[in-house]
Amino acid sequence: MVTVAAVDPGEPARAEEYRRSSEDIAALAAHSYGTTYAGVTVWAAGGRRLLAGHGFATETPPPVAELCDRVVRERRPVVVRDGAAGLFAGAAILTSAGDPLGVLWVADEVARPAPAPLSETLLQVLADQLGLRAELSTRWRERTQALDMVGAVLFYASRDGLITDISSYWASLTGHPVDSTVGRPVTEFFHGEVVDEVREVLTAAGAGSIRRLDCALLTADGATIPVDLAVTRFDGPADDTRELLGVVTDLRERRRRELEAGHDQKLESLGRLSAGIAHEINTPIQFVGDNTRFLASAYQEMLALIETYRRCLDTTSGELAWGDRLALATEAEQATDLDYLTTEVPLAVEQSLDGIERVASLVRAMKSFSYKDSRDRVYADLNEALTTTLTVARNEVKYVADVSLDLGELPPVLCHVGDLNQVFLNLLVNAADALHDREERGEIRITTRAEGSTAVISLADNGCGIPADLQRMIFEPFFTTKEVGKGTGQGLALARAVVIDKHGGTIEVNSAPGEGTEFVLRLPVDGKALESA
Repeated sequence: MVTVAAVDPGEPARAEEYRRSSEDIAALAAHSYGTTYAGVTVWAAGGRRLLAGHGFATETPPPVAELCDRVVRERRPVVVRDGAAGLFAGAAILTSAGDPLGVLWVADEVARPAPAPLSETLLQVLADQLGLRAELSTRWRERTQALDMVGAVLFYASRDGLITDISSYWASLTGHPVDSTVGRPVTEFFHGEVVDEVREVLTAAGAGSIRRLDCALLTADGATIPVDLAVTRFDGPADDTRELLGVVTDLRERRRRELEAGHDQKLESLGRLSAGIAHEINTPIQFVGDNTRFLASAYQEMLALIETYRRCLDTTSGELAWGDRLALATEAEQATDLDYLTTEVPLAVEQSLDGIERVASLVRAMKSFSYKDSRDRVYADLNEALTTTLTVARNEVKYVADVSLDLGELPPVLCHVGDLNQVFLNLLVNAADALHDREERGEIRITTRAEGSTAVISLADNGCGIPADLQRMIFEPFFTTKEVGKGTGQGLALARAVVIDKHGGTIEVNSAPGEGTEFVLRLPVDGKALESA
């Protein structure tokens, strides 16, 4: 009872499922008719040749072949009465396109009146059910084969969240056998920290909408796999076991590429800033060096003065009168210029310590900025992140603009802070570029504030501004208004992807030509919420 046009013989488990469905429906037909025989006859795909007859009797009654020919030809329930053999009735099993898959038939060796129209209708309804299940099997096979190629698992779940069917790639991805997975709750296979969110996705999924969640899947050996879970109400003819349709996509490779791409862009940005960073380091190093040489010279002079003091205080030098000793000490102090050293040495030490701290803070900022972001979100201080980014980009900005910081009280924000560092740098460098052609020194204003459960970051400049007809295109990849060789068109596209797609926030631009540009970022304090598409 395997419909060859609908079930792949290479999937024995699914073929067996269809065989059982056929037997169940044939048994229901036999019970409804009160007949002796009931079965399913299978037709070759695209042809009319009878392949086989299947039923609960030891052999198929002879008139079934004639019955099947008429049913498929007339495409309606047919009753055949044979005075010697008995009564036979059949209904075509068709695809939604009207192609024959087979015939559901019933037979009785005892002649009786023709089945009532309602019974013929029932037989056709049961045949339609078989056609539907055959098409679902075909659709399932096509979907799962396509998803297997991209590392995704397709599953059906009942209304209460029990897995009723799942594609074979599940076993390869997680190590959980398909047979032992069916019948268990969907939530059982996800990390405990996201179980409530997974349950919410299953509950909130509706027809025509997709609920999504980035979460962690548990493998058979207890490891976790980052996945994208997408769930919707089944859009086909559903039953109690196919209420929900879900796709689980393996994100490991995507996350790895995102991390590498983000890290590469950070290194690219640092490469662009390297000359400025070198200058920022060189300036304090120079005066630290100068001050160190001065302190070395002052040390020698002070050491000579101390030696003179020791001679003057030596009581064994009886030949020196006290007046001579005083004159000797005074002469040594004048030669050393003690008043000058007393003033300048503390200043040199203070300046050297300040220079060392400037170098150390720059190194810390570079280390923080270029550090590879983890795949997990963490709560971070965005005010500190902005300060770090400004330190790294100081040389890009200081020759064209004064930077004013108005950092309000912000709660820690659940985010990928390394990605946001890159966004802040892109916006800061863009602002500096917009001020390069001004005759007067420009201004860049960075402000932060909290609005309820949202952190708001504003970065504004009084540069050239962006024309209204270009504002809708600035977030498109590879779009740039800079000269060839000065911009790749990736900075704002990345900013949009990080803020909106990765963090569930918003980014807007307010600009007027000749007046300046402001970018406003809004980020949810507790991270990206569940996504509905």
